[in-house]
Parts: sequence; C-alpha cells; structure tokens
Amino acid sequence: MKSPLACVREMEERNQRFAAVKKKTEVGFSFPLHWHRYFECEIVLGGAGEHTCNGSSYTASRGDFWLMSSYDFHTYEPTEETELMHVCFELGFLPRELEELVSVGGIFGKLDPESMQEVETVCEALLREETTQDGLSELSRRALVDRLIVVLLRHTEIETAAHTSGIGGALAYVHKHFREALSLEHVAQMQGFSVNYFGTLFKSAVGVSFRDYLNKIRLRYACDLLLSSKLTVKEIAFESGYTSIEYFVSVFKKKLLVTPAEYRRLASVT
Repeated sequence: MKSPLACVREMEERNQRFAAVKKKTEVGFSFPLHWHRYFECEIVLGGAGEHTCNGSSYTASRGDFWLMSSYDFHTYEPTEETELMHVCFELGFLPRELEELVSVGGIFGKLDPESMQEVETVCEALLREETTQDGLSELSRRALVDRLIVVLLRHTEIETAAHTSGIGGALAYVHKHFREALSLEHVAQMQGFSVNYFGTLFKSAVGVSFRDYLNKIRLRYACDLLLSSKLTVKEIAFESGYTSIEYFVSVFKKKLLVTPAEYRRLASVT
C-alpha cells in the first residue's frame, strides 16, 4: 500500500494533477504538522484518531472527513488502527464553481451511513482509475472527484449560497494582497459590502473570521520562507504581512504549536 507522500511523488513524476490511495495508520504513528501545495481530501473508513487543523482538534472516526487547501496546517494521530482514503488534486482540477467552494479550506464533516456507502463506491472507482491509462482516464477521474466533493460539501456546515453570493471575489483579493496591510473594512469596501454584513457573510461562508483566514494565508507563506530562505524571523514576519514581530510569533505558536525559530530548526533535522 502506497503512502500519501509516495502517492504525491508519483503524481509529480507522471505529471498528473490527481492522485488517490488508501492508507492505514497504526497507534503510535502520527503525521507531523504539515501543509500541502495542493488540495487534500481524507475520509476515515475505519478506526479512530485525533485530527488537528489550524490549532483546533477533534476526534475522528468512520465517516469523518476533511478537505484541506494549501493554506491549512494539520496532523492526524490514530488512537486505534485507522484506514483512510486519501485524494489529492491540484488547483484547476475541479470546475471553477467547485474550486471556489473548496478554496476556503479547513472543511470538515461527518457522512451518514448511506452517503458513506456512496463515497466508498466513488473512492473504489477512483482507485481503479489510478491503474487505467487511456483516452478517457482524465475525464473519468474529473467526474469522480467532482461527485466526491459534491457529496462531501453537502455534509458540511458551509453556507455555499452565501459564499457564491460574493465571498469568492473577496477570497481572491485576499490571496493576492495578503502581504499588504489588509483589514476587514478595506476588503468589505472593495467588495461593496458594509463592514458588519461582510464580516458576518465571510464567517458564515468560510467558517472562520476574516482575521483568522488572513493569518492562515500569511502563516503558510511564512513557513515557506522559513524553509527556503535565510531571512531572519523578523524579516519573514514583515515579508508575510505582519507589522509586529511579537504578534507574528504569538500567532505562529498558537497555530503551529512551536515558535518560528523552533519550526525552522525542527525542519532542518527531519
């Protein structure tokens, strides 16, 4: 059985934009806190464990799922042997309408037994498509992933109607300008909303406040700089959009459980 990392490496080597694999994790093994440069969907097929995403933890068992964007940090620690279905895909693999919905990241839900059966059927088809290479393979994979995401989204608390009514443009603006001095008031004005209405709409659609979402994006960028540059922590804080080194370190430690300096040091020895 391939590991998720091997799955992703194969995806890159074959220049694919999608990969699917089943994996088992035993008690005592945990994935380190990490993020991805692609979308990752995981569904618990059996067993149980502790899933932590962006600093919040909950117990996951059969039927639980999560859908991570490239701005989410998460880890999973099994409390009993767990079987997971792992599906990852790159930006642009989904239709625009679906991609806008999943781009908020940090999406969680619980499937009912009937929906779980449907999802397992779709996942088995995806696994078969991993070994099929013909002129219809790409179309089949896209259709199956589209169906999988639709079923999962119907079991989340995300208000998709609110999201599609105006949040998509705001998210695109934040992703482009996150290194600047952004505020809720500024983005609300850019999108033509009152501040109070936009704040409520944003949290209803995305699941977190505007400030928390902005921090997710900035921290993801900061982690990249910590791993790929020799900039000081202070320089990285400013490069990532923070104007206070103290606030940057505080937010970083709250979300990733270590300081920026510790994160850089730990990464260098793994």
